[in-house]
Formats: sequence, structure tokens, C-alpha cells
Amino acid sequence: MRIFIHIPKERISMNQAHRGTAARTLGARLAWLCLLAAAHTAAQAQATAPAASDRPAPNATAKTAATQAAPSSSAAPELPTVEVFAAPQGDWLDFQDINASGLKQAAPLLETPQAVSTVNSALMQAQGSHSLLESLRYTPGFLAQYGDGDVRADWVMIRGHIPYKYLDGMRLPYGLGYGDSRIDAWLLERVEVLKGPSSVLYGANVPTGLLAMYSKLPDARQRRQIALDAGSHGLRQARLDVGGQWGDGRWLWRLAGLGSRDGSQMEHVRERRWALAPSLTLRPDGPGGRTRFTLHAMLRHADAPGGGAGPAWLPPEGTVWPNPHGRIPLGRFLGEPDYDHFSGRTRHLGYVLHTRLSERWALRHRLRHARTDNHMRSVNQDFGGIHADLRHVGRSVGQTREDTRALTSDTQLSGRFDWGLVRHQLLLGVDTRRERSDFERLSGGRAAPLDLFQPIYGQPWQAPTRRYATQPTASQTGLYLQDQMHMGQWVATLGLRHDRLRLGQSGAPSSRYRATTGRLGLNWLMGNGWAPYLAYAQGFEPVAGQDRHGRLFQPSRSQQWELGLRYQPEDRNLTLSASLFALRQHKALTRDPDPAESPICDRACQVQQGRRSTRGLELEARAQLGKQMHLNASYAYTHARITHSHIPGEAGSAVPDVPRHQAALWLDWRIAQGPLAGLTLYGGARHTGQRAWHGRPGQHLPAHTLLDAGLDYDLGQAHAALAGYHFALSVKNLANRAHVASCYGPTVCYWSQGRSAQASLRYQW
Repeated sequence: MRIFIHIPKERISMNQAHRGTAARTLGARLAWLCLLAAAHTAAQAQATAPAASDRPAPNATAKTAATQAAPSSSAAPELPTVEVFAAPQGDWLDFQDINASGLKQAAPLLETPQAVSTVNSALMQAQGSHSLLESLRYTPGFLAQYGDGDVRADWVMIRGHIPYKYLDGMRLPYGLGYGDSRIDAWLLERVEVLKGPSSVLYGANVPTGLLAMYSKLPDARQRRQIALDAGSHGLRQARLDVGGQWGDGRWLWRLAGLGSRDGSQMEHVRERRWALAPSLTLRPDGPGGRTRFTLHAMLRHADAPGGGAGPAWLPPEGTVWPNPHGRIPLGRFLGEPDYDHFSGRTRHLGYVLHTRLSERWALRHRLRHARTDNHMRSVNQDFGGIHADLRHVGRSVGQTREDTRALTSDTQLSGRFDWGLVRHQLLLGVDTRRERSDFERLSGGRAAPLDLFQPIYGQPWQAPTRRYATQPTASQTGLYLQDQMHMGQWVATLGLRHDRLRLGQSGAPSSRYRATTGRLGLNWLMGNGWAPYLAYAQGFEPVAGQDRHGRLFQPSRSQQWELGLRYQPEDRNLTLSASLFALRQHKALTRDPDPAESPICDRACQVQQGRRSTRGLELEARAQLGKQMHLNASYAYTHARITHSHIPGEAGSAVPDVPRHQAALWLDWRIAQGPLAGLTLYGGARHTGQRAWHGRPGQHLPAHTLLDAGLDYDLGQAHAALAGYHFALSVKNLANRAHVASCYGPTVCYWSQGRSAQASLRYQW
């Protein structure tokens, strides 16, 4: 007979198609009214906080975090897992290290044969993160593909690839790339970065991993938090996070939301957005019962005049290289203020059903319908580079719209049983995804050249007339099996999955694929907190997009060996991890050597004839230093090479946009006594090493180091009447270091964000 005790530490979130003007204003007002109404309701509600929370670890069945001894051969029945939940601590350091993505169920990292980096909501709040991209700034192997100033989406790269995004265990719509969904950091409980091939549990994915986000969902703890923010570029924002339980605890609810008006580092770009994420949980047989049903939704609307192209496509002369006329300003806008525009709408509706079938078996079913409608108009550089006078650039005019709809589901049967000396934790599941997009691109328009140093807007331009439209579709069904076997100090993980996919587009026959992938992992729980592991994993990806002739790309294949070591002593707040990996990928995309413009991909076309090899080392450390200081540090060494290419001279060269060295350090110092009691000071440094230049073989973009700082002050420590109030200040890129985020091709580079600051006042009751 065994009773397993599981104590996850939940965190308090601490401050964290052109539409008509009338419609945008109405939507924004409705969002503000919802926020205010919910805040008023929460303020009037009775505080009935329970002694313990009822929420399991995100999106997964709870399992013990303790090292489990070999099972007895006794035939006595095993009692069900008893879930005991500790009170939230409001701490960005989670030393218990329970992850939900590595094994598709809650499991300690010591038993997970794969590198996983986690960021919880408290750390997002401490760093002043608004977006997913900002939340991952201190994650090893991370890079912002187009900088961090794009209002359209979070273009994130992990080890040189753009990973797919998952929300609550299911993939978000993507389409042809313009149907990407942006999720505000305030709506998230945590983010997990799963490194390496992950197809054995999630199906088609890039070889370097995926991003797993987990929503703020109901639990039994009464939470009441509102916040007001103001900052650089005219930022004005209100945030809300309220929830708790009704009556006898059968009903749980939560509402997270925000409304924002913001400017941008780039001239003539403004953004208005709102987002609401309501959720409701029913426990028909009461707290601790067998069944739990959660209904959740998300609504988001963004409207950004001037934001149709994202970051400006600037030439290297004046950004990477010197220009006799000086440096191109960080906020230089290459479009037309009266034409450039972005609007995006995201709507999610889904549910999660979890029921315990018996003492040893449980069933979970999840389903979500998601729709993303993005429309962008832009005037930007035409890829022709800077003119001979080193002042002017030619400009093209275009429009793109993608309306993407996706229906995803995931059904899992999990159970545990003993067979001889081995305890088995079995997971059997089937997931499906049906996605369809309406994609339209207008190109071929021309605008008058623009002076980069003395721009004159409002000059004549020609509307785009070349139209390309298609309706790409994707369907995937995957059957997966995972068995995690415990025997003494050894934990073996075996996984197998079979996928069937169908990709198509209007006017062309669909392509059908089948793929079988597997994983083998072995963890050794040595005792005293040490746990080395060895793993082999396979992956595949049906590469999105088409070549210049409209042909769909074939799926790429990958395999990786990984050797890792984790250290997590029970008597200290310390977590160390190290990972050595060797990854190979076949059928990778490379730049099309034909420079001619295409109506499908402009001058950014690709072909599928490459092979890549990536080897590296990643280190992470989290520690409590004394009673008042905490540390989060990471380092990544990545050696990524193109091993085969049809482009002369490219074989053997470095993969673009993959820094050889990256390092990050984040510290906080909490003052507990004296006149400054209640004050927490934050500081961080991020280093990105030089990396190969996309489109200029043999050339590199320079390294850069950025500094961040912040503080949080519990005003209740200064005066009892201010109990529950907190003031926070965060500053990113403290030294205002101008640096190029990346360059795409030989003539297009993107400035990253300069210094920005945000002040916040929040109230919890």
C-alpha cells in the first residue's frame, strides 16, 4: 500500500483586414467594461480562501516528485494518488521542478530524459514581460528572429528554428506563417521550452523543440489582483486576474484580462489591444472527487496603425556597417503612415475533461477550436538594398491576409501498475488536428524611394495588383504510447508514435504522409539529488510553405542523442542542469539561389535540399543565495553547421542566426529589515555572441550584451493602510545599446529595441 504526496508550488502572478474605427473603439470599450465589471464583482465577493489549493500541475495528471523505490511484489491494491497542494509562494524560483510537457503529464525533471527550460508567471512579472518573446529572454538557446518590436506576432527561434507554439498541450494555428497567434504573457501561468525532437508525443514539430504555454485556469484559491501600468512610448495598460470558488467548492472560476494602448519605438506605429481569458471548472462530486470539467475561452483583438510590416527592413549600411551619413535611427519608419496597418483577432473556445476511472487509471480529454484572422498592409524595402548615394532605398507595396481555423483534440488514458520488480507509468493517447486557412497576398506595388535620414512621406505610390490566393489545409492524427518504468534507482522511458498527415492547397492534389517516431531514455536517480540521463529521440516536420513554383515542401527528418545531468538536493534550494546534444536534420530549407521575384514568396523563396548538424552544451542554474538573494543563470554553446547544400560554398558553413555563445544572469535581492523592508531589487545581463549572417556566407553579425533592471516595493511594509499595494519598475536594455537583432538576406536588417521602462501599481486583496 502506498500513498504518494504531491506538493506543487503554485506562484502568485505579481504584476505581470482593416477594421473601421467605430468597430475598434466599440471593442476596446467593451473590453474595458468587462474588466471593470469583473473587478467590481471581485471586490464585493466574500473572501473564502481555503487552506489548500485544488489545482494540479498544468495540463497534466499529478504524480509524485519523490524518488520511488522498487515496488513490492505484494498483490495488495494500490491506493489512488493523494494530491496535497501547498500555498502559493509568489516566487519566481520553483525548486520543485515539476514539468508538464516533457512526458505529457506532470513529472519531476529528475525523471525527464530531455532538456526543459521553464519560466513561471512570477518571473515574467519581475522582468516586466508583456509577450512570449520577452518572457524567454533569459532562456538558453533563444533568439528573437526579427527583434522584439513586432506588434504582429512573437517570432521566436530556438537553436536556429522557429518552434511551433502549444497552449495547454495543443498546438495553436499557424497556417502559412501569417496565421500565428500572439498570447499575452499576463494570460499565462508558465511557459516550458521543450528542447530537441518532440514528435514522439506531439507529432510534427521542428527538430529543436517546441514552446508549451499554460493558461491561467481556475483553482480553489481566492485571487484578486488588478494592476495599472504606464511606460515608454505612451504605454497605458490595465490588467486583471480574479478567481476562486463558489459555494461548497464544486464550481471554480477565473478571469484574466487586459486592455492596452501603446506606441512603439518605430515612428508612426501605435497599438491598441485587449484580451480576455475566462474559465470555469465544475467538480460534480465535490473537491477531491473523481471528475473535473473545465471550460475555457480566450478573446483577443489588436489594431496597429503603421504596424503592417513589423520591424523596418533596413539596409546593413547604417546598421551593421558604417554609413557616411550616420547611423540610421532606431525608430526609422519605411512605410506610409496612411497605408500601413495591422489588425488581428484571435478566438479560442475549448474544454478539458478529467476523470479517474479507478484507483490506478485516469482518462483525460481535451478539445479546442481556435481561429486567428490577421490582415496587414505595408510599404517596405524592396530587397534591392541601399542606393548608390547611401541615403535612399526602393520600396514595394503589398498586402497579406490569412484567416486560419483549427480544431484540435487530445485524448489520454494513463495508468500505473506493477509487473515484477518494475513499476510502470503508462500513457496511451490519440490526438488530432484539422487546420484550414484562407490566404491572400497582393504584391507588385511600388512606392517612391525613401530618404533614410530625411524621410518625406505621402509621396505617390502604386497599389499592388498581382494576386496570389490559396487555401492550405492540414490534418494530422497521431497514436502514441509511452511507458515510464521505475526499478530501484533507474527510470527508463520508452515512447512510440505513428502519425498520418495530409497537406493540401486549393487547385492542387493533397499530399499524404506517414511517420513513425520513437524515443528511448534512461535516468539514474543516484541519490543526494544527482540524476544523469541518456536519451535518443526522433522527429519529423511537414515543412510549411511552398517553393517559388507553388510546390509543397516535403517533411524533414531529425534524430538526436542527448546526455544530461541534473542536481536537485532535497535540503537546499538549488537546481543545476547540464545537457550535451548532437542533432542531425535532413531535407532542411535553404535559400533559393534564384533572385527573381515570385508572386508566392516575393524574393524570400526557399528550396528543400539541405542537411544540418547541430551540437551543443546548455547549462542552467537556479539557487537561493542566503536568505535574501536568488540567482538564475544559463549558458549555451551551439555549433550548428550546414553539412549539405546545392548552393556553392554553403556546405560546411554555419547555420544563420545561431549564436555560438549565449549567456544570461538574473539576480534579485530582497530587503527584509530596516527602513527599506519590502523592497526587492532586480538585475540581469544577457549576452548574445556573434552569429552567421543569413544570405552573406562567411560574414557574421556582431555580439552584444544587454542589461536589465527593476524593483518591486511592498507598500504595505511602509504603512499598514497600504497593505496589498505593490509598486514595480522595470527597465529593459538599461544602457540603451543599439544592436541588430538579425539580418534576412544580404540587404535587410532589423534593429532591436532600445531602452524602455514600465512602472506598475497593483493591488491584491
